[in-house]
This record gives sequence, C-alpha cells and structure tokens, in this order.
Amino acid sequence: DKLTLAVANLLRFVMGLGAVERCLENFFEKVGRGVGTHPIKTLVGSVVFTIACGGGFAFLSSETRPEKQWVPAGSLALEHNDYVSATWPGNARFNFFSATCADVPESECDIMDPKYIKAFHEINEKVKNIVVDGDKLVADLDDAHKKSEGDNRPWTIYAGDWSFSGTPRSVNGSVVFDGRKCSQFGPFCAKSNLLDVFRDDDYVITNLNSDQILRAVNNWEGQETMCPLTLATADSPCYNVNCQKYTTQTERHNCRVAATSYCTSKCPTITQIINGEEVTRPVDMATCQDRGCIQLGALGSVTTTTPAAGMLNTDPGDAPESAFEFQATKIKTMV
Repeated sequence: DKLTLAVANLLRFVMGLGAVERCLENFFEKVGRGVGTHPIKTLVGSVVFTIACGGGFAFLSSETRPEKQWVPAGSLALEHNDYVSATWPGNARFNFFSATCADVPESECDIMDPKYIKAFHEINEKVKNIVVDGDKLVADLDDAHKKSEGDNRPWTIYAGDWSFSGTPRSVNGSVVFDGRKCSQFGPFCAKSNLLDVFRDDDYVITNLNSDQILRAVNNWEGQETMCPLTLATADSPCYNVNCQKYTTQTERHNCRVAATSYCTSKCPTITQIINGEEVTRPVDMATCQDRGCIQLGALGSVTTTTPAAGMLNTDPGDAPESAFEFQATKIKTMV
C-alpha cells in the first residue's frame, strides 16, 4: 500500500545518505593516510601549489580611472573621453619650491633675515628669466619629420620664445603676453610667495633691512585696497589713511596727491609715444627706488614727468565699490 511504499522510499534515502558518508569518510581517510605517510612531500607540494596560485598577483594592476570603473564598456561617453584626452591632454602641474637656509640648520633658519630674502629673490628671478627657444624646436622637428612643403606641421605652435611671464604686447589697447607658460589667476601669473609682499621690486629687495621687512610683512594682510607701491618704507603712500581707505572722491584725490609727491622724489617717470604706443619708464632706472611708480606714471599724460594728482584719476566717479575690493594673500599660505 501507500504507507509501505513511503517507508521503503525513506529507507532507501537514509541508506543513500549512509553511502555518501562512507564515501566521504573513505576519501578523507585516504588523504590523512597519504599526509601521514609522506609529510615532507605533502608540505613541499602545498607550498609550491600556493606559490603557483598566488603568481597572478605579479600581474595585478589597480584600476583608479572612474571612466573604467563606473561607465559601461562600449559606451559612447568612453569614445568621447578618449578623443578629448588625446586632443587636449591634461599635463599641467604645480611645482612647489621650499626655501631653506643653506648656511645654518633648519631650526635656526629665519626667512625674515634680509640676506635670505635677497637670495630667494635672485633664485626666483633666474627661474623667471629662463627662456626656451621655440624656433629651434620647430627647426629641429622640421628636420626630423618634414618631408615636403605641403606637409602638416602642428609643431609650429611652439615657435617663438617661451618663458614664465612671457613677453608683453599691446593689442587694441590691451596687453597680451606672447610665450607665457605660467598658470594664471585671471590675467596674472599664478604665484604666491613672500616676495609678493615686496612687489618683486629689485631695488627695494636689494636694499631691505630687518625693520623694513617686519613693517611690510606686518602690514600686508591689513591692506583694505591694493597698493602698488612698496610697504617696506615708512614714507610710502600705502600708509596714508586716504590710500588705505580709497572710498570717497576726496580720499582718492588726496591719495593721488600723496602718491604723486612720493613718486616725484623716489622714481620720477616719463611717458612717451614709441611706435604709436605710450611707453612709461623711469627717468633713471638706476635711481628708481620704487618701481610701483612706473605703474602709476603710466596713467600720466604723454611726454610729461610723473603726472599731477588729477591725471591719476582713471575712474569716472561712479565705479562700483566691488571695483576696489582687495583681499591680500595670507602670509601663512605663501610658498
């Protein structure tokens, strides 16, 4: 009957489990007997097997590219990414230089010592004055790759001289820099170091003393408006209350009067027309004690010495306050 059939099936199942158990017992018994009989061979074989299985680690690479990790293979986005990467490769980088004292231990190094600032300035100028001859690069590539006059020569974009700051050129009243290789913050080269406090002025830095260094550094972050003149000397218009505020028309006028008087004695300038363009230069560069006066003198009239205060008024009187906003770089963040 059905009950008998069910019991018979259960017995066959139980007996089947017993057979599986006996099979496993026999297998592990043989393994144990083999290990016990040949322990050295088993040990060596295990080590060799493990090393062989782990050999693939030598070919393991870590994939960090997000487009390979998260974008499905064969996507159109990957093709676009490959094209952009090949056409406009991103190879820009930031270089940092930590200035230390060469003649004393680092624990005794004081970067505020005038001799170290002067040495730092000399190194900085040497780096900025490095010029790469792009014309020679083009000529070398022509010799190596040019076959005929009609050949495509993409390397011609490297023609000319290349340097950190580039060569200024006037174009429709604006200044462009040919061969400039620095990263830029707007129209300015992206740089931040202690020399900014002294406006990279060769005369000022060469003649610095400890008091002037402390005066400039201590007052740098306190500027409310950008002062193009030096902060190192006590008679600088940068410490004139009108120039510090520079908010009202009266303050701006009084500041220009003070700046004109200062520049007349420290670095008188002359503006002339050369090749159809105005060029401002010191009357005598050797005696120019503040090159910020050259910038102010450029606002003067043609063929006159440092201009009268009214000539420094370049705003129409209704410029927005944001036009005069200035935030000095924090000293602690300077490289």
